[in-house]
Amino acid sequence: VLLEEMPLNLSDKVDERRLLELYTSRDRTTEKEQYTPPNSETEIILERIIRQLLNLERVSTHDDFFKLGGHSLLMIKAVSMIRKELSLNLPISALFEHRTVASLSRYIEVITMAAKKQGEDTIEIDF
Repeated sequence: VLLEEMPLNLSDKVDERRLLELYTSRDRTTEKEQYTPPNSETEIILERIIRQLLNLERVSTHDDFFKLGGHSLLMIKAVSMIRKELSLNLPISALFEHRTVASLSRYIEVITMAAKKQGEDTIEIDF
């Protein structure tokens, strides 16, 4: 978050509560990207998962998970939620490589189609 100046409390120390409010209230879509809503069922599910994990009102399909405030521990939660919602065991590395809802959705749709062709119900991806 770019600020003109740091919010200070009465003791001239950084007002962490106000700083957090500024961070969580801003529109976190990137300046170069406009908001793009999810289109496919997979994108809708992934957007909801990311939005819940990061406590956001909305997530564009092109927003980078890390730029929105995500980190590796939240990625582990995301993998667990994806596993539950989509019956898909993704490696965490997939989320590092596919940081946007759009990219991760395309990746999931490709591996899901491949698994369906082989008659699998739950998709396991080994790397």
